[in-house]
Amino acid sequence: MEVTRDNIYTNDANFFLDDCKESGIESDMIFTDPPYGVSNKKNKTITRPYWTDIEMHYGEWDVFDDKKELLAFTFNWIDKAHLILKDGGFFASFFDSDHINFISAYLKSKYKYKVKNLIAWCKTDPTPQYHGKKLQNGWEMIGIWQKPSSFDDKGKPFYEDLFRKDHHQHPDWIHTAIISGKERASATIYPDRYKYKVSKSLRRISVNPSEKGLKNINENIWNGKKEKKPIRHPNQKPMKVCELVIRYFSKMDDLIVDPFCGSGSIPLSCKDNYRDFIANDIDKLWTYIAKYRMKVFTSTRKLYSFI
Repeated sequence: MEVTRDNIYTNDANFFLDDCKESGIESDMIFTDPPYGVSNKKNKTITRPYWTDIEMHYGEWDVFDDKKELLAFTFNWIDKAHLILKDGGFFASFFDSDHINFISAYLKSKYKYKVKNLIAWCKTDPTPQYHGKKLQNGWEMIGIWQKPSSFDDKGKPFYEDLFRKDHHQHPDWIHTAIISGKERASATIYPDRYKYKVSKSLRRISVNPSEKGLKNINENIWNGKKEKKPIRHPNQKPMKVCELVIRYFSKMDDLIVDPFCGSGSIPLSCKDNYRDFIANDIDKLWTYIAKYRMKVFTSTRKLYSFI
């Protein structure tokens, strides 16, 4: 399948990256938020004391039998992303603190990438530890590495200085809340349609799932139940965090590829900062929502209008 700029696709990430290669895509940056393997496939919910259950099974796309399977999956898509990244380009990825060092070691040893930054996203409202067995997990990491621009006769890599020094100084951390409020991408799922609400005009858009190829996804969500169900993307990232990476490690009109776009925070941040993008996700529901968010943005130039 031919892949073109400023489009969002629904595909397995590995097939998508193969299509990018076959389409001759050369990206200035890879920036994504891949599966971490944080879903709990045995205990799908945790019960909060005196409150309600929390869903801990985000989807089959986030379930791995063990660390070995997770790293094999991760290294496979990294290999494919490496092939479409320009020499000297930046590779940026969210990842959990337990495994990000494995990614760094892999990129440095196999491809001679250079670590540029490890950015800490410090959450001002971290998820509570409901059972009180440890401190709250109040931060996530974004790794940023640079692909060698060239090699000398002895095989020593050279890295072109592409960091945006024209911006003001910034520490390698950012404080912001977990995504909430108007920026949160959400949907109310009904047995026969999807419904979205835009806050200011209160317009409602109903879609027959079968018309958009969403029927199977709808059935997976419902499991035979016939009542409405509100859902939110479990790992949506704040655009404020995404934009920090985009502004300092790319320039206007650069092409940024996101193989795991979810509800679209990274491609929307690209569009808001005048970068081109190509995005993809395996989940039809969330790529549909990402496309809808992009449609509203391009028509109104307002991103923070969703509830």
